[in-house]
Amino acid sequence: MDGVSVVIKKNSMYLMIQQAKTKQFPLKWLAVSGTLKKGETPEEAAVREVREEAGLNIKLIKKVKVLKSDYKTENMHFFIAEWKSGEVTPDSKEVNSFGWFSAEEILGLDLMGATRQFFEKHFKPF
Repeated sequence: MDGVSVVIKKNSMYLMIQQAKTKQFPLKWLAVSGTLKKGETPEEAAVREVREEAGLNIKLIKKVKVLKSDYKTENMHFFIAEWKSGEVTPDSKEVNSFGWFSAEEILGLDLMGATRQFFEKHFKPF
């Protein structure tokens, strides 16, 4: 099973979420992420997960990288997206906290492994 991770930009800041205390990696930070449903493309999953987990409408810009996952999926498809509309309304079962951060601030967070690898090696602020 594959997953998606979506880096969303609004103005010059990027949305990050902190996993709920009940999740496998409690309180770790990552971009909005989730798994593909049967028959769903990574692009479709990216848009759906952002809507479900954060309540936002986005415009996908591009897929940046596919990395081996450190979570429940085999591969993570990392996308870049722009915020179109909506206010962040996180799913409390999935998300402990959230925030909009600069690219520099993100690396100071306690990130999940694949997320840290993405931001250190493959992310270019846009």
